[in-house]
Amino acid sequence: MFLYAMSVIYNSVTKQEDQHNSTIQKAVTSTVTLDKKIKNMDNNISFKNLKDNSTQLK
Repeated sequence: MFLYAMSVIYNSVTKQEDQHNSTIQKAVTSTVTLDKKIKNMDNNISFKNLKDNSTQLK
């Protein structure tokens, strides 16, 4: 009975850790995605500024 109780507790803790790790993984993925979107926006703005500057030089 003791071993059964220990296995139930272990499985419960393992499941909680898996959920926690999943939450962390989702947060990291969201952060990386957001970072990529910001970099793309920066690149688009930089490109637009370069385009505007090149038309002003003509």
